[in-house]
Amino acid sequence: MVKTTVANTQGKTPARLPGRQASLWLDYAFGDGPLAGLGVGGGVRYVGESHGNTQNTYKVPSATLFDASLRYELGEVDRRLEGARVQLNATNIADKEYVASCASVDSCFAGSGRTVTVSLGYRW
Repeated sequence: MVKTTVANTQGKTPARLPGRQASLWLDYAFGDGPLAGLGVGGGVRYVGESHGNTQNTYKVPSATLFDASLRYELGEVDRRLEGARVQLNATNIADKEYVASCASVDSCFAGSGRTVTVSLGYRW
């Protein structure tokens, strides 16, 4: 922090801000043939370590998480469904336990566990 009124925080890195973050997502849609309409995706997210308090006395460790998706274009089954899609998404597929952030030594927050969602969408 450049300027602050909080004791022992001058020149410190703010809490809950990772020094580095990165993500990569790959997506593939199958073309013609028996798998037409099917699409798959997968990715990785990296959240670097952060300070757990404004005095920078401890750090929250980094975490690497993996996500995936599977979708199908329903127009491949019936032309009347052109534009409709069903999709399955999963985040943190390894169900990794991690600390997302801390605001102080007694105020830390667990990261989200595995989450799976199914959606049905339509594009006009």
